Amino acid sequence: MPWSVSCGPDSPQMMLVTYSGVVTGEELRAATQATAALGHEHHVATYLADGTAVSRVPRDLQLLSLDETARLSRGWLVKIFDRHDAAIAWLGVQSRAV
Repeated sequence: MPWSVSCGPDSPQMMLVTYSGVVTGEELRAATQATAALGHEHHVATYLADGTAVSRVPRDLQLLSLDETARLSRGWLVKIFDRHDAAIAWLGVQSRAV
């Protein structure tokens, strides 16, 4: 499975889904469903998807861009970042490391 989901290391009120390797559309859907379910269970509304370990082939990058567009069209506040610290700042999460 090229993804995992857990409570984020930066905040207990953030869900972190991490993708690695080659990720298919079906796997993105499964990860989204699992992440949303776990977030609902723990009453979490902030999510961070880390795709820095995803293979950088054009097809995978296009798939992630399509996933972002699909989430935006469903009313999610979504933005792709290439740096973890920039994503955390955008989310407004107070890091445990501070």
